[in-house]
Amino acid sequence: MFPYATHSWLIINDKGKLTVNTSSKLDLSMVTDAVWTDYDNDGWPDLLVAREWNSVVLLKNMNGKELVPQLIPELENQRGIWYSIVAGDFNKDGYEDYIVGNLGENNRFNASDKYPMNLYAIDLDGDGTIDPLITGYWNDQNGNMKEYPLNYLDELVSQSSFFNKKFKDYASFSVATINDLLDENILKKLQFKLDINTTSSYILWNEKGKFRWEKLPESLQVSPIKKMIVHDFNGDGYPDVLVAGNDYTYDVSTGYYDANKGIVLLNKGKNKKEGESSFEVLSPAQSGILLQGMVESLLYFKGDTSLVVTGFNRAKVSVYGHAEKAK
Repeated sequence: MFPYATHSWLIINDKGKLTVNTSSKLDLSMVTDAVWTDYDNDGWPDLLVAREWNSVVLLKNMNGKELVPQLIPELENQRGIWYSIVAGDFNKDGYEDYIVGNLGENNRFNASDKYPMNLYAIDLDGDGTIDPLITGYWNDQNGNMKEYPLNYLDELVSQSSFFNKKFKDYASFSVATINDLLDENILKKLQFKLDINTTSSYILWNEKGKFRWEKLPESLQVSPIKKMIVHDFNGDGYPDVLVAGNDYTYDVSTGYYDANKGIVLLNKGKNKKEGESSFEVLSPAQSGILLQGMVESLLYFKGDTSLVVTGFNRAKVSVYGHAEKAK
């Protein structure tokens, strides 16, 4: 039940026999994606996990015995609606870097350290069911930033009778802040609260086991990044990235996120100049690949003619051929 999440499990493959045990049980909240990566080059693959309404978390491999979540401030300080994560040594320093897909910046929300988006897990009407309440910050009538519910009144009424009893019309609801909705008695029912302080998608640079965030170019912030392929598409020895996404599952007042038509990030490699982005952004017209729709899967099949296969929600699969260049 959103925003609760059941435990994640690590399945052990012992010579073809799949097992789980108590050490395989992981409490990671709402997991959306993960990638195996030896982030510190100690010879043991670690697990980097993307989570919704949370931070990216690193599970360090303790010499093959267990995976232990690490509290790393650089990771904990960036909380988003992380959809996806991929790994690649983009600057060829011997350490894998990462690209982390988020909601993007083309939306009606404000999310920052000072003005986060909040998610209240609370049973408002006492019926035993969580009524998740999402809020954000906008200017009030006097130009002051105040916390308001994100959803409109009719959406909230359909979720819980609490709102129908509290607000008789849109006029009173339109100026109601979170303090008007949740008084001290209601807040006693609060089970937990989550927040995000960024909706941007990033490159996460791994500088010898230390992490540094860099926003992806503006053209990558137009829509959620849901799926990615890391591959050296032009044969120059540097990993490039194919980025796809879009999300049609949001409420009517938010609408479709559908501005990502498939973008190739071509690694500049040795040609990168100081202060420049590490990637050249290729539009569909430049790359020849058009991924229009809500992407749910993205795979690269290597062969004599390699294939990029894309699965869309409620649409046909697309297949593009890719001729590998000799290195």
